[in-house]
Amino acid sequence: AVYAPPSNLVRTINPGISPSINALAVGAGALAYSTNTNFYVSSASAVLQGNPSVYFADHMGASAFAPDNSGNIYISSLDSKNTMYIVNSSLTIPAFVTLPFASSRGMAVDNGHHRLYVSNTTGNEILVYSTLSGSTYGTLIHTIHN
Repeated sequence: AVYAPPSNLVRTINPGISPSINALAVGAGALAYSTNTNFYVSSASAVLQGNPSVYFADHMGASAFAPDNSGNIYISSLDSKNTMYIVNSSLTIPAFVTLPFASSRGMAVDNGHHRLYVSNTTGNEILVYSTLSGSTYGTLIHTIHN
């Protein structure tokens, strides 16, 4: 087997932003990262090759990211509208759902069942949304209570 030199396998990424990063995910050919006040989406390959360019930066932070196996990244934003976004393979960022509470601090994707689990830490519950394309996409399926 042929392997790349070690210097090309691991990179330290310093986006030069302050305050520090509070969420990070890779998917859709993109690297998404956030502070409390902004979130950014860059080409993952460009960042890893040392040539980062920001494709999207908004004046709202993100509290959590969750990538799926289709290359999407779900974003729980810190905007005043409680909006969740999704970064897709074309590096566009449409709205996914509006949460009934302030942003989530934790999310997880169940790829096998096409579900996105979103924690509501203040309400002590987990909301389950459909990620299956079609009529159920973005639909609240179930709420798990304490």
